[in-house]
Amino acid sequence: MGLAHHGSYLPWFEMGRTELLRASGVRYADLEASGYLLVVAKLAVKFRRPAKYDDVLQLTTTVAGASRVKVEHGYELSRAGEVLCVASSTLGCVTREGTLRMMPPWLAGPALAATPALPASPAHCPEQCEAMASDGGPTAQAAVRWPHWHLSLQVDR
Repeated sequence: MGLAHHGSYLPWFEMGRTELLRASGVRYADLEASGYLLVVAKLAVKFRRPAKYDDVLQLTTTVAGASRVKVEHGYELSRAGEVLCVASSTLGCVTREGTLRMMPPWLAGPALAATPALPASPAHCPEQCEAMASDGGPTAQAAVRWPHWHLSLQVDR
């Protein structure tokens, strides 16, 4: 069919979350080493148009909200300005045993502080964050402005 499988989108969203966390100065590996794990509790995806093989896509990941035990993300996947997919997720913070726990203040703090100023759409970025990567690499990163992050990727077969 020449189309990206719907299951391919979930790892892209995870890449966006991971890189957004890294852009805030925290590696997910360090978070886990400290005993904090973030697990997907809710995921909603609305597909509007299919991604095709060899497409160069842009993923914008945002912090849509946060509390002491969860963080919510929004995602917008587009091709040449056309929105292909929008999604949202809620991640809960748990211990290694799977028990709900409070997020560390150094993680909840930036997320909570960023929430009120969160724009409704990635169109808020001046000149698309001034340096949108367009080389088609699978993890090309553009400029980062908390609370969102852009990712350009190319769909492979």
